[in-house]
Amino acid sequence: RGLVRMWRWSRATPSASNEDTGPGPVATVTLVPGDVPVPSSGSSSSTDSPPKKCYGLDFDEMHNSVEERRRAEAADGKCGEADVSDTTLLRMAVALVIAGATASVALALKKAIDFFGELKLHEVEHIAEKTTKTLGPWPAFGTLAAINIAYVIVATLCVVVVEPRAKGSGIPEVKAYLNGRRVPNVLSLRTLAGKAIGIVFAVAGNLVVGKEGPMILSGAALANLLPQFLARFIEPLLGLNKASTERDFISVGAACGVSAAFAAPIGGVLIVLEEAATVQHWHSSLTSLVFFGAIAAVVIVAFESSASKGVALANWEPPVAFGAFEGRSASEFYRSDEPHWKPAHVPIFALVGAVGGLLGALFVSLNLKLTRLRQRCVTTASAKVLEVLAVSLVTSAVLYWLPYLAGSCTPKDDLPFDPAAVETLRLFCGPGEVSTLGSLTLPELDRTVKALLHAAGRFPEGELAILAAVFWGLACLTYGVSTPSGLFVPSIVIGSTLGRLLGQGLQLVPGLEDTGAGAMAFVGAAAYLTGATRLTVSAVVVLVETASNVTYAIPIAIAVLVAKVVGDKFTEGLYHEHIVLAGVAFLPDEAPEAARGLRAADVASSPVVCLHEVPTVRALYETLLHTEHSGYPVTFGEEDGSGKRSGQKFSGLVLRQQLLILLKERAFAIKTPRLAEDEEAALSPSGRRRGVRDPDHVGVDAELPAGMSAMMGTDADAIARWRWGSGPLLIPAAAVLRRRTVGQGTDSSSQSTESDPSGTAPGRPVGETPTTTDAGDGSTRKQSKRQTIASRAKKWALRPGGTDAWGRTITGAVANAGVLDWKVFARYFGRELTLKDVGALSHDDLEKTLDLTPYMNVGATTCHHATSATRVHELFRNLGLRHLTVVDSHNCVRGIITRRDVTALFHE
Repeated sequence: RGLVRMWRWSRATPSASNEDTGPGPVATVTLVPGDVPVPSSGSSSSTDSPPKKCYGLDFDEMHNSVEERRRAEAADGKCGEADVSDTTLLRMAVALVIAGATASVALALKKAIDFFGELKLHEVEHIAEKTTKTLGPWPAFGTLAAINIAYVIVATLCVVVVEPRAKGSGIPEVKAYLNGRRVPNVLSLRTLAGKAIGIVFAVAGNLVVGKEGPMILSGAALANLLPQFLARFIEPLLGLNKASTERDFISVGAACGVSAAFAAPIGGVLIVLEEAATVQHWHSSLTSLVFFGAIAAVVIVAFESSASKGVALANWEPPVAFGAFEGRSASEFYRSDEPHWKPAHVPIFALVGAVGGLLGALFVSLNLKLTRLRQRCVTTASAKVLEVLAVSLVTSAVLYWLPYLAGSCTPKDDLPFDPAAVETLRLFCGPGEVSTLGSLTLPELDRTVKALLHAAGRFPEGELAILAAVFWGLACLTYGVSTPSGLFVPSIVIGSTLGRLLGQGLQLVPGLEDTGAGAMAFVGAAAYLTGATRLTVSAVVVLVETASNVTYAIPIAIAVLVAKVVGDKFTEGLYHEHIVLAGVAFLPDEAPEAARGLRAADVASSPVVCLHEVPTVRALYETLLHTEHSGYPVTFGEEDGSGKRSGQKFSGLVLRQQLLILLKERAFAIKTPRLAEDEEAALSPSGRRRGVRDPDHVGVDAELPAGMSAMMGTDADAIARWRWGSGPLLIPAAAVLRRRTVGQGTDSSSQSTESDPSGTAPGRPVGETPTTTDAGDGSTRKQSKRQTIASRAKKWALRPGGTDAWGRTITGAVANAGVLDWKVFARYFGRELTLKDVGALSHDDLEKTLDLTPYMNVGATTCHHATSATRVHELFRNLGLRHLTVVDSHNCVRGIITRRDVTALFHE
């Protein structure tokens, strides 16, 4: 029942649409009598039919009145660091749930792949035994090809029909997310289902793909879905509905995917840290959280695996198992008196790394050309299905006929590998014989790796060379078709085959007869994996943990470093290249050369669409209707006697989603009764600004009506930002709160410390006395401060059912003096609203105004227009920004920079 509800909730969540920059086409509107103009059904605006584009993520913390109120409520009734520890426990509990779900998915995928793969091989073997003597190998081949085609049809339908984002490994998309760009639907429940089901049939259908990449994305998708779903029923989790917390959980999920697949918790943490993390993203507490989730995933997989197979806990195997090194390598695990490699082997390790780097770079280059060709030619659903069928038929033919044409038959007792560890196939061989090459090509790829790493005998060198070339070509052809796919295991197969070939050759060289062919296969696997993906430390640790061999950690490290250096001379890693190919605005670590000598003004987009602090609902709606920007600077400006503004001074930044939530919740500002003529004259554009041009100036009560002075007190900021429009005067939330707490008719002078013998500070609710603490007791001072914040939060809150300063009943979400509660925004987290979700607005609503000051980010980062472009790149990379407002020396808005503006420098 819970899964069904989660599925419906995921499908009801609108997909993301808007890019960070660029105004969209003006929408065609239909005027509905009595209502607001709404987008017509034929509109070209993104509000009607949003394009499937990636968009930026707001990792920067929000600083506004709503967030401050949330923090105050979090401190209510708590002392010391209790709130921090509670949050830590909540995060650990959510990480444990993510780890458990990821481990269960990984184990379910492993069982499903084994079941369908063994079912196919047994059927092919049965047909071969019956018909080979009479009809030759053709019936067995027809059976294999038919079953493989049936399997891959299911896999490609999971992409073409269920969710197109289920294509590929998903690692580039997770990497892009942690860099600050969300690809729409990539972490949705439909993508998770399509990826999980599709990878089962893609691997079982003999496509040269691995299941580890989809496991990583499965963990990230579960980390995206589970916290939001649980927050709908567990209210304390609402406080975790933030972009920065979601990013941390997705890091946990990705690490759990690696850990559950390879039983490599340290490697899982390092892959997320090396491949996806940014400076502002990673911190010490996140390291602990990710490591906790990775360890939990391994433990849960171990218990579930041992329980399902009825074996001892010490004998369980992870979903991707290469087998532990046995014999001398295991017995001398920590011995140093008889090393398994010699200093003379170091140049050989470097040579293996260079070959792995070259072949990996060639693989990346060729695969990118194939991917570009697919983007131009394979565009329809039918073309994608036909392409997958063609690749499946070619793969089946090559893997089946290769042993028949180039392989050999070996007696079962003379096999170079353990028959219990690898699925042995007879195929066209005689009784008591096994097709050595067929046993390496047709079973699941991780079993092939087991044979190459742990075989005690020698493989025919010609068969190894053919096997490496065939797997390299098929992997290059397959990665990018419309099926879920991974690259880790195919890369390890290719590298271990080359390493095994080199190791067997070294055994013929005098003085190197004791070279371990399996150990060289181990080094070759790491070298080629790095050459294709450019993973370094994490590749070493994952292989060492998976194979339980630390003896060759240094040789692997040497090969990996050389492969990284050689590969970088030609191309970037495959994951990064696919991110760029998909048009995602990925932000690299270092600024491009094109940024040298440029200034922020050269990079910024201008003119900028700005909003006033208290705009009318009509102006706000039209702005959202005719633009597609994801953020808008909020400005205020001085006015002369004619009512014209002399500038747009930056006040804060408000996001498009915030505005849509405010419109949907009808969080319009509270109106005052019409003022008397003398009060209107005092507050006219020519009179209301006298004496308040300096934001720090106070004591202007004499120039305001007595009633307004009582409501505004000494809040110079509220006075300086006062707006006068064509409609009734608007009371800001701060003034309403003060009016509520001070009382009707109370003059602001009564709030000053000179006139208050109790020492009540300006703006403090009447009756609240300052708390004194012992100056020498830091903990008591901190506790008192938290208690003061909590008490203010209680006294400032206007409860539903109460009345405001004008005696009106407070109802609905606008319970805190017209300011939406933070829980309202938390419940919308993860959803991308459009103007259709706002609904129809009446003409009365359009004439109202909306006070943006409690919601705008007053701590939004800005930069001077003369700031260097390299410094702009550092701000975006290190702070996780989505927008950067460019101002001049007078704090007037001169432009705005988004991540796409910065990444565009890399293509100039």
